[in-house]
Amino acid sequence: MKKTKLQNCAYLSNLFLIFAISLVFCTFTYSQSLPTAENSGYSSSSETKNIRELDLSSKKLNSVPDEIFEMTNLEILDLHDNPITVLSDYIRRVQNLRVLNLAGTNITELPEGISQLYHLQEIHLSYFQWEYSLDKVKKLTKAKIILE
Repeated sequence: MKKTKLQNCAYLSNLFLIFAISLVFCTFTYSQSLPTAENSGYSSSSETKNIRELDLSSKKLNSVPDEIFEMTNLEILDLHDNPITVLSDYIRRVQNLRVLNLAGTNITELPEGISQLYHLQEIHLSYFQWEYSLDKVKKLTKAKIILE
């Protein structure tokens, strides 16, 4: 029998992400009942869209599911210390995003959609990956670039 490393299993990574979203969802809706098994704690309901801060740091995520980009009221998205290599251009849908933390990820290029985030104030990036590409990032956004 072949053993599979859990951190390399995309299904389990996404399941963990859904669980993390559920925890955030519960902290913002005290009066709501806990998520049901049928929706695994994640739905595209209006309650989920109203989440303002999402901390998915150090969760061993290989990718960011597009469902995150349906959270149109999201203001802070923390993805630092994950092996994510690509940020979807769907990031442009998160129009209220103010802070995006990508430090410690494997992302080496930002999508054009970043330029459509007019409320973005800060982008956190890894120093060694971005020190030579800052001019390109500055062309995409007027946000403050914080190298970590």
